[in-house]
Amino acid sequence: MTRDEIVASFRQPHYLEINKARLEHLESLDLGFSDSSVLEVGAGIGDLSEAYIHDAGLYEITDGRRSNVEIIIDTHGGGDILNMDNPSDEYGVYDYIICYGLLYHLEYPIKALRWMSKRCKTLVLETCTSDTANSYQRAESIEDPSQSVNGVGTYLTKEKLMGVLEALFDGVTIPHQPIHKDYPDKRIVILAWNSNE
Repeated sequence: MTRDEIVASFRQPHYLEINKARLEHLESLDLGFSDSSVLEVGAGIGDLSEAYIHDAGLYEITDGRRSNVEIIIDTHGGGDILNMDNPSDEYGVYDYIICYGLLYHLEYPIKALRWMSKRCKTLVLETCTSDTANSYQRAESIEDPSQSVNGVGTYLTKEKLMGVLEALFDGVTIPHQPIHKDYPDKRIVILAWNSNE
C-alpha cells in the first residue's frame, strides 16, 4: 500500500468519529501525563499520540507494522516497531502504557497483557470484547494496516479480560466511558495499575 492509502485506511469516517470520542475521554480522565514516561503500543499511525506527547517527559510510540511506524516517525519524530504478539524484552518500565484498539487484533492478548503488566505503573486499555458468551478468535486481513499483523484477532469476554487484569495488576477499575455508541457494550476503557515500583 502507498502511504496515502495507509493514512486513508485510518481516516475513514467511523475511525475519525471513534478517535474523537477516545481523545475527549482520555483528556477527561485527567491522568496527568506531565513529565511522565509513556509507551503507546499498537498506535497505528499515531492518531491518538497527540493526547500525551506535549506533556510527557519521555514517550515512545510503537506499532507492529513497519509501514505504520514510518508514518509515526514522519509525524511525531520517532517510533519503534513492536509486535505485541511477540513483544521485545528491550523495553523498560513506564509510568503509563497506552493501549487503544489493539488487544482484539492480537492472537495472544493475554501474553501481551502479561508483558504490559511488568512494564508500567498504569495501563490505559481500550478494547473490544466478545459479543458472545465465550472468547473467540477470527481471521483478519494482514493486508489491512489497521488489522492484525499475524492475521488472527482475539475477542476476550469482559469477564475473562477483567479476570486476567485482576490477576496481573494490583488494581483495576472501569472509569466513566467515552461518549460514543460503541461504549460500553462493544468497547470498553479499563484502567489497571501496579502500586509497587
